[in-house]
This record gives sequence, C-alpha cells and structure tokens, in this order.
Amino acid sequence: MKIFLISFILLSVIFKTYCFHDGRPEGRGGEESVQVNDKIYFMGGTRLIRSLKEYNLSDEVFYLDLSSPFNIKDPPFVDLTNGTSRMLYGNEKGVKGIQPSRHRSTSTVIKPNGTIYIFGGRVELDMGSPTLQLYNDLYEFDTILLSWNQITAPNAPSPRSHSTATLLPNGKIIYIGGVSQDAAGSQTNLINVIGIQMFDTISLSWSTHIASSSFLIQPRVGHTAALTSDNSSIIIMGGTSSYQLSQTTVYPNLIKLDVSSEPYQYSELIPSGINPPPPLSYHSAHIYIRII
Repeated sequence: MKIFLISFILLSVIFKTYCFHDGRPEGRGGEESVQVNDKIYFMGGTRLIRSLKEYNLSDEVFYLDLSSPFNIKDPPFVDLTNGTSRMLYGNEKGVKGIQPSRHRSTSTVIKPNGTIYIFGGRVELDMGSPTLQLYNDLYEFDTILLSWNQITAPNAPSPRSHSTATLLPNGKIIYIGGVSQDAAGSQTNLINVIGIQMFDTISLSWSTHIASSSFLIQPRVGHTAALTSDNSSIIIMGGTSSYQLSQTTVYPNLIKLDVSSEPYQYSELIPSGINPPPPLSYHSAHIYIRII
C-alpha cells in the first residue's frame, strides 16, 4: 500500500528569533523559496541585527532536506553559501533584453518551462529611493534563453506589492492581497482579498475575479498562498494587517480559496492537533507530498 504524507511546511517569521548553530541559517523574513523534488531552497531575506536594532539583506542560499522524516526542533538545513552559491546582483553576462529596474517585494512564479513571471514590487528608502513607489509592471524571464521581456497587457491591476502569486496548471496566475498605492509617494492601502487579479500566461491578458465568502476576511500583507496537490484550492496562511513594525494578527489566520469553479469560494480552516504554529507573517509555505 502507498501512503501519502501531506505536510504544510511553514518556515521563518521576521519578528521571532530562532537560534541556528553549526552553520544553520539565522531567523529571517521575506525570503524567496522554491521546492525542487525533496528539497526546499531558500534565498535571501531580511535578518535582524539586534545590536544595531536594524535589518540587513541576506544573499545566502540554503535548502531544507525533506527526503526523510525529521524532528522539527532539529531541521536538516544544508548551507550552500560559499563562493559560488551566493545570490548575484546586477547585470550578468549573456543575458538578453532590457532588465527591469530594481524592485523588492514583487510577486513571482515560475512555470514548468522555466519562464519566470515577476509582477509589481516597490522601491523606498532602503533601496536608495527618497519616495515610496509601487509598480504594476510585469516582466518575464526565460531561464533557458536568458532573456528578459516586459509584458504590456490591457486591464493591468493598480500598482501593488506583497501580493501572493499562485500558478494554476492552466497557465493562469492568481494574485491575492498585498498593498496598493494611489500615487507615488502616497501611503499604501491594504487590498481586499475578495478581489482577485488573474494573469493568463497563454493569452497574455489580465482579468478581475470576485470571490464569495460567508464570513469577514481581513485584508492582509505578509501572508503565503500554496496550491493544494489536487490543484483545486489555494491555502492562505497568516499575514498581518499592518505593514509597519507593530504588526497585528489577521482573522481568519488560515483560509482556503476553492478555484475549481467560478465564482471562487473562500472557507475558513480550523486546524486540529496540539502545538499549532503561532501567528505568522513574512514566512514561507509549501505543501509537500511524499509517497512511501
């Protein structure tokens, strides 16, 4: 008999400190992560320098080995940060097309064919910009041909950052939550998760979809969204209703968006078991299935 083990992997909270010894990574938030077979790779993120009471950006690369069971108190992280594995910045040789300007807090997915789609993002003081500005640019990067291309399509959403991006098998990308901005330099506004933006990578078109819900869902930033193994639902976890340091827990903390048919439907998930995770924001989440 084959036993399917399904785990919802949650890692890294920006305002909770974990002590990693023996070369294990420090606690961080806002990192990028991607699952490749039995490994989840982590890149970058923001780490707290407590002595200076400020944050710095990381260029580290490491992975979590999921090939065998492990104790969550002693996760098998493997450090790849050496002279050849650190993240590189700037224009690399051989890359074609016009590279986008530096943004952070973008919404990014990669298709099985190796094409990366990067949407939105922001610049502000920590990137050398005196003005907070959000973007609604959409770029694709071909990792095989090493080429950039900016996609200009009608009905693009308002400028935004910190939205989650989830790729469906039909080539459509669903963007949920985050913050938007009316004009460069103005304050940001939380985006209602009921209004969902979708980009079709086949027809290269934008569309807006209104999800239904029988309960109030607070808008959020710093949340995660992971597609279930049957491709029918998106699990949305955590987040905060305040972008600044004094964060507040959102309600509900764990919700599901049914994308099997329209209109999409939200439902609240009530986890069972002991020792549930604390409220999380700016973390990483992956749904992992192992057949034994």
